[in-house]
Amino acid sequence: MLPTLAVTVHTIPLTRPLYPFLPTLSRLAVVYSPAIRNSVKYGLIVSSDIVISTPGKSPHWSSWLLFAALFYVVVGLSPFSRSGILDTSGGDTSNQLAWGVMAAVSLAIAANNWADTERLLRRSWPLLLALGWITTTILWAPYQDLSIRRTGALILVAIVGMGLALTCKSPGAFFRTMVVLSGAIMTLNIFGLIALPGLSYIDGAAVGMHPHKNTAGQVSLVAYIVWFVAAATARHTRWRIVFSGGTLLWFGFLVLTQSKTSLGIAVLTPFVMAGTYVVARAQGLVRSFLIAAIIAGFTFVWWVFLGLGVTVERFALLIFGDLTFTGRTDLWEYLWGEVARRPLIGIGYGSFWNTGLRFSPIDLAQGWAATAAQAHNGYLDLILKTGYIGLTLVMLCVVRSLYLAVGLASNPEATSEDKAAYILAVALFIAIALMNFMESSYFRAFHYLSVQFLFLYFFVERWSERLQQEPEAIDDGS
Repeated sequence: MLPTLAVTVHTIPLTRPLYPFLPTLSRLAVVYSPAIRNSVKYGLIVSSDIVISTPGKSPHWSSWLLFAALFYVVVGLSPFSRSGILDTSGGDTSNQLAWGVMAAVSLAIAANNWADTERLLRRSWPLLLALGWITTTILWAPYQDLSIRRTGALILVAIVGMGLALTCKSPGAFFRTMVVLSGAIMTLNIFGLIALPGLSYIDGAAVGMHPHKNTAGQVSLVAYIVWFVAAATARHTRWRIVFSGGTLLWFGFLVLTQSKTSLGIAVLTPFVMAGTYVVARAQGLVRSFLIAAIIAGFTFVWWVFLGLGVTVERFALLIFGDLTFTGRTDLWEYLWGEVARRPLIGIGYGSFWNTGLRFSPIDLAQGWAATAAQAHNGYLDLILKTGYIGLTLVMLCVVRSLYLAVGLASNPEATSEDKAAYILAVALFIAIALMNFMESSYFRAFHYLSVQFLFLYFFVERWSERLQQEPEAIDDGS
């Protein structure tokens, strides 16, 4: 292959209508140059190959793919019913078919963009390691048939996330899709409260079209975060008003769900996000000072609470109404005994919950824990199923994703819409990490927050890779 000639023609702008005709122009490539963004958006480079690319741009149908995938995760095939897609464990044939079709489309996309796929997979090695270890636990799982099906379901979700990240290259397109998606879902939920009250409430708690109040709480939490970020980053006053109104409306629905964990995280996330963002932007001694100040502030608040007599027990009584966090401590006490059987490698993914047998020999028949489908602490759940090795690999994914997202959000050259997507990624990663203390939210196949994490992980890897490639592409063509 002949070397690319370093000749850039800045005086000949190319517009979108010319794209279909570019393949007929021999040895030409369309490139995007941020350095001349304000003068000529597209220029020509003489090259030895016919290459047509628009870095940062996504095909129009990519947003529809993302919308359809996430809408299906939330709504499923049976909205306003007592069974939903979020609570399935991989055994529903229609659900498997739907995810199989989406995974097939994603594999076709990956095959058609193999160079990009290879780079994305190389960058995503922490996630591949975690999935590889989860697959390995099948070897010693007591219910191998269940473990195989549920591991396969998790891998299908990861494949779909990879395909979406390959097509939706623009952070701005991702952000717009999330705003529209969350707005549409919450509008349907509120419509349900008004028009279908008999199907939208369970024991006085609003659930909308979802099967459980906790599910409704998590969906409305994500919508609240998305629109909160949209309101904070909107450039025009009228849009700030619209997004602020939506944020308040979604928060009101969240309150009606009576999902205490989601409500608490909705209050905490903006503060944690702001602190993370400020620390990330600081440098050197300033960053060290801010970290020390945050630690000192939390310590001071803790001592004030202790001085006022607000202990952990009283806090639990205030939030959950009892000292067991709604029965969680009894469940956790039993599960630690199960962890002790295989602390390093775990019992096996997909072979503990919903096996058809009661998991506990102790008398929990009168409580919800007797029929629990998760540990209600995702970190404990990971240790239980995949051991400390699995927890370590998953936490590597979590830390890396948050690190990359904070780095993207700290980029001063990002456009306002791209920065909104980066800030949203930071906020969602923080919210999911907090939620995981009370609800298992990582690597649970079709669970909404798990899907959000896996999808977003690939998106952040893709955005980071493109940000690193862009300056190199400019240097090579200058």
